[in-house]
Amino acid sequence: MAIQKALTVIYLLLTVFIFMIYLPLESIGYFISSFSVLCHIFIMLLSILAIIVIQLSGYSNISLFILLFWQYIWLGIVPAYQISIDSYPWPNHYSLDSINFASSLCLIYHIIILICIYIFRESFKRPVILKWRHIDAGLIKICAAASVLCMVFYIAFIVKFSVISRSEMSYNIGALTPIDGINTVIYSVIISIPFVSLIITFVSGKFKSVYGLFILLAFLITSNPVSTARFWVGSTIISLMYVIFPEKKYKNIFFSSLTAILIVFILPISDIFRYSTAAGQINIASSLTESLKFNFTEKGDFNSYQMLLNTQGFIEIEGIQLGKQVSSTIFFMIPRAFWENKPTSTGEIIAQYYSYPINNLDSPLIAEGYIDFGVIGIIIYPVVFIVLLSRSSRFNTWEGSIFFIFLSFYQVFILRGSLLVAVATLASVYLVIKIFSRLNGAKK
Repeated sequence: MAIQKALTVIYLLLTVFIFMIYLPLESIGYFISSFSVLCHIFIMLLSILAIIVIQLSGYSNISLFILLFWQYIWLGIVPAYQISIDSYPWPNHYSLDSINFASSLCLIYHIIILICIYIFRESFKRPVILKWRHIDAGLIKICAAASVLCMVFYIAFIVKFSVISRSEMSYNIGALTPIDGINTVIYSVIISIPFVSLIITFVSGKFKSVYGLFILLAFLITSNPVSTARFWVGSTIISLMYVIFPEKKYKNIFFSSLTAILIVFILPISDIFRYSTAAGQINIASSLTESLKFNFTEKGDFNSYQMLLNTQGFIEIEGIQLGKQVSSTIFFMIPRAFWENKPTSTGEIIAQYYSYPINNLDSPLIAEGYIDFGVIGIIIYPVVFIVLLSRSSRFNTWEGSIFFIFLSFYQVFILRGSLLVAVATLASVYLVIKIFSRLNGAKK
């Protein structure tokens, strides 16, 4: 047992070292003297210490590990590096006071998360047992038929029988019906059905059947990396890997660290799939040789801290929104035809405010809380998120297990934002899971 614990600590320290080597050690003096950088270094230390304590104390929960790795990277090492060299993904300039205040908010936010994890530790300590109740053969047939229908609809009405870029696909989705909110739900359900069906097929042992092959084909088409958002493709693939991988003692810590490494190293270069021209592909492919330091300061994938800074600037002029943003998230299904002043995603609002060339920017959970309720929001939002995460950890049905596995990996994009987009997709997955559960006759 002592050897296993020692190996766990060594493994985690090596995982940390992979990212630590990218810190600008030539600026070590600035690191020590900068209050803001020290805040983020403290976040890094608290995160990795929490991961080690959780692993060694038996609170081995995949959702906690991924949450803490996200904090370590996006609110720890990335801001520390960006501040130290004064370089951010999007054009803007920030005063020292603004940076210090934003870093203080990040530290408060992180401490609130750690406190909540401790308070709800018993919920997280319970091992998530994948109780795959009997799945009727009839449900597999329904999954296969529904997946094929989704694939046909996807090919005919969304990508229109061609390989298209994300921008072209977004236009086609918007043209499905005159009601924008309905279009988003339709698309999210269409890509969710083959994914959920594929997991059900795996756990029921019917993957090698004809039905399983049809479902796999539907999933590969509806969740392809060219037309589909990267956050969806990544979350679904690693969720499937987690389900397929046999139960081992260190399965959770392995998959959480693997997820962190894949997101940091693979997410930036996966932009190659978002370009439809050969020139775009060549330009992006060249980033394979670029250092991670370049990605931290030039790629929008790591703009969470800067978006918090931008949100600060927005609030100084426009004021706190008093729940406007979260209201549009909760009632995302209400079309703009019935809600004329329905707010767009926070990332889009901030991007338009600063006249950035791209509108679909992220807005991390900390910025979502801050824009709605100020400092109070930075306390409320992580508490609500941890409560929901802990409750999902207690599901003991097969449908609950599927949702928990997906949420564990998908939470990266809830934390990264924007919340409106992330919640709409998550709700669609939950809806599909519940429908299949009812069709199977499973009882809670």
